[in-house]
Amino acid sequence: MGWGILIVWGIIAIIVGFVLISMDVIRERGVQPTRALEEEKPTVKGGGVIMIGPVPIAFGSDTRYLVIALVLTIVLMLLALVFIFIYH
Repeated sequence: MGWGILIVWGIIAIIVGFVLISMDVIRERGVQPTRALEEEKPTVKGGGVIMIGPVPIAFGSDTRYLVIALVLTIVLMLLALVFIFIYH
Protein backbone atom coordinates (compact mmCIF):
# COMPACT_ATOMS: atom_id res chain seq x y z
CA MET A 1 0.00 0.00 0.00
CA GLY A 2 1.56 3.24 -1.12
CA TRP A 3 1.25 6.77 0.13
CA GLY A 4 -1.13 7.68 -2.66
CA ILE A 5 -4.00 5.53 -1.36
CA LEU A 6 -3.54 6.92 2.17
CA ILE A 7 -3.73 10.47 0.86
CA VAL A 8 -6.91 9.66 -1.09
CA TRP A 9 -8.53 8.07 1.99
CA GLY A 10 -7.54 11.08 4.09
CA ILE A 11 -9.12 13.49 1.62
CA ILE A 12 -12.27 11.35 1.49
CA ALA A 13 -12.47 11.35 5.31
CA ILE A 14 -12.16 15.15 5.40
CA ILE A 15 -14.86 15.59 2.75
CA VAL A 16 -17.23 13.14 4.50
CA GLY A 17 -16.68 14.94 7.82
CA PHE A 18 -17.35 18.33 6.23
CA VAL A 19 -20.55 17.04 4.61
CA LEU A 20 -21.80 15.50 7.88
CA ILE A 21 -21.14 18.68 9.86
CA SER A 22 -22.80 20.80 7.16
CA MET A 23 -25.88 18.55 7.17
CA ASP A 24 -26.15 18.81 10.97
CA VAL A 25 -25.87 22.61 10.91
CA ILE A 26 -28.56 22.85 8.24
CA ARG A 27 -30.83 20.47 10.16
CA GLU A 28 -30.39 22.35 13.47
CA ARG A 29 -31.47 25.69 11.97
CA GLY A 30 -35.03 24.42 11.58
CA VAL A 31 -35.35 23.34 15.23
CA GLN A 32 -36.98 25.90 17.53
CA PRO A 33 -35.97 25.88 21.21
CA THR A 34 -38.64 25.03 23.74
CA ARG A 35 -39.59 27.25 26.67
CA ALA A 36 -38.04 24.81 29.13
CA LEU A 37 -34.63 25.29 27.53
CA GLU A 38 -34.98 29.06 27.50
CA GLU A 39 -35.90 29.27 31.20
CA GLU A 40 -33.13 27.01 32.48
CA LYS A 41 -29.76 28.68 32.33
CA PRO A 42 -26.99 26.55 33.76
CA THR A 43 -24.29 28.31 35.72
CA VAL A 44 -20.73 27.42 34.94
CA LYS A 45 -18.09 28.26 37.49
CA GLY A 46 -14.38 27.83 37.21
CA GLY A 47 -10.99 29.39 37.51
CA GLY A 48 -7.53 29.17 36.12
CA VAL A 49 -4.00 30.44 36.32
CA ILE A 50 -1.70 31.45 33.49
CA MET A 51 1.98 31.43 34.32
CA ILE A 52 4.14 33.90 32.43
CA GLY A 53 7.55 33.12 33.78
CA PRO A 54 7.38 33.48 37.55
CA VAL A 55 4.33 35.78 37.41
CA PRO A 56 0.93 34.12 37.91
CA ILE A 57 -2.14 35.66 36.30
CA ALA A 58 -5.21 34.26 38.03
CA PHE A 59 -8.81 34.44 36.83
CA GLY A 60 -12.06 32.91 37.93
CA SER A 61 -15.81 33.29 37.92
CA ASP A 62 -16.03 32.84 41.68
CA THR A 63 -13.64 33.58 44.55
CA ARG A 64 -13.78 29.97 45.74
CA TYR A 65 -12.61 28.61 42.38
CA LEU A 66 -9.96 31.30 42.10
CA VAL A 67 -8.47 30.24 45.45
CA ILE A 68 -8.62 26.58 44.43
CA ALA A 69 -6.78 27.37 41.18
CA LEU A 70 -4.08 29.32 43.04
CA VAL A 71 -3.59 26.55 45.63
CA LEU A 72 -3.29 23.93 42.87
CA THR A 73 -0.78 26.15 41.08
CA ILE A 74 1.36 26.43 44.21
CA VAL A 75 1.20 22.66 44.78
CA LEU A 76 2.20 21.93 41.17
CA MET A 77 5.07 24.45 41.34
CA LEU A 78 6.37 22.83 44.53
CA LEU A 79 6.02 19.37 42.98
CA ALA A 80 7.97 20.53 39.93
CA LEU A 81 10.74 21.89 42.18
CA VAL A 82 10.90 18.59 44.06
CA PHE A 83 11.27 16.65 40.80
CA ILE A 84 13.91 19.08 39.56
CA PHE A 85 15.99 18.63 42.72
CA ILE A 86 15.52 14.85 42.79
CA TYR A 87 16.35 14.12 39.15
CA HIS A 88 18.92 16.82 38.49
